[in-house]
Amino acid sequence: MGETLTLYSFGDVDRSGKVRWAAYELGLEVEEKRVRFPAHQEPGYLELHPLGQIPAAVFRGHVLTE
Repeated sequence: MGETLTLYSFGDVDRSGKVRWAAYELGLEVEEKRVRFPAHQEPGYLELHPLGQIPAAVFRGHVLTE
């Protein structure tokens, strides 16, 4: 079992497909957390990404955004 990337997305309707593809090519496991609209503007998600944009990912303790 390889390393895991946690991906926050709306599902298959955002740019998260590119992140999934890159993770697959790198041999990473993807733990997907679906964010329901408008939860990306709630305080819990804004702590992760202050602009509230989707997708966002966490890898090795670092938050990755566009």
